[in-house]
Amino acid sequence: MQREFETSKRISRDRVLAAFRFIAPDEDIDLAEAKAPKTILQYASVWRLYTQWCQERGFSAVPASPAQLREYLRHLQGLGHSPSSLDSYLAAVAAVHRYRGYRVDRTLLIEPLKAARRRAGPPRQARALMGMELKKVVGGLKADHPRDARDAVILLLGFACALRSAEIVGLDWQRRGSTLAGGTGTLGFERSGLLVVLATSKASQVTPVELPIADREMPSLTVWVERWVALAQIGAGEPIFRPIDNRGRILARRLAPPAIAEIVRARMLAHAKATGMPETEAILLARAFSAHSLRRGYCSTASEAKLPLGQIRRRSRHGSDELLARYIRTAEGRRQSGLGKIGF
Repeated sequence: MQREFETSKRISRDRVLAAFRFIAPDEDIDLAEAKAPKTILQYASVWRLYTQWCQERGFSAVPASPAQLREYLRHLQGLGHSPSSLDSYLAAVAAVHRYRGYRVDRTLLIEPLKAARRRAGPPRQARALMGMELKKVVGGLKADHPRDARDAVILLLGFACALRSAEIVGLDWQRRGSTLAGGTGTLGFERSGLLVVLATSKASQVTPVELPIADREMPSLTVWVERWVALAQIGAGEPIFRPIDNRGRILARRLAPPAIAEIVRARMLAHAKATGMPETEAILLARAFSAHSLRRGYCSTASEAKLPLGQIRRRSRHGSDELLARYIRTAEGRRQSGLGKIGF
């Protein structure tokens, strides 16, 4: 039905330590634990590109002068990088400087970065997959079909816990498996229903986060989880979400995060077509969704149900009310447009 991304290569500890030694040759190797493995690898990748750029122009990579960073920014812009990518590249360069005992002055970059954001316009926001719409999508899936069962769990779980794509694919069944296999959390049964435990996540790198899902509040999810675990014969400590090949075989490896967006779009496309929507319109509609649609959908649906902001935020794990407000602004605007009783 859809092409699925294969899981990314396992990140071995030796690979991470080698990357850290590359960017911080004189630092205590234990400092590698201060960042997520992927962050260390990203820093190393950026630093390799940056030092190559410096060598080609006869610059010293460390320390970088403000004028040198400004020129590097122009180079990145010439490659067509988005504003968010520019920020990531420069943040990586600054981080490596800190590891090496230098502080980067980014004053000259403030205005160019602002200009880049204005030229790019507002970032595209994924359309929220609202609760009632999700219920209809899942209602069209077949419990005895492995791909349907897997996707139903992904959609419902991503919505119920406001999960990011990396958090979804990082879940192991009942107990955490090897961290080298990409496991970042667990999903299992408890007396009142299901429990998701995020051992590490974007918002909490150290302290585990528990997200209970009571049967009385989301009974459909328990049914789908039981069905998928049985069909895939998932054992304790094994990845829950796996690729399914064209022959319908459930593979043992873990799904990669980009697969979640493909699954969401494919399911929305199929649902739109099933309702009689013309194919062109259905394709355009599906493109408006992404993996983030599940997270936005929970926040917006909860807002429409008038759940307290603090309760929504505990579930979504946003860093601030301001960040959460970006997710629910659309829902709030439709429910309370500002016209109140004065419209006619």
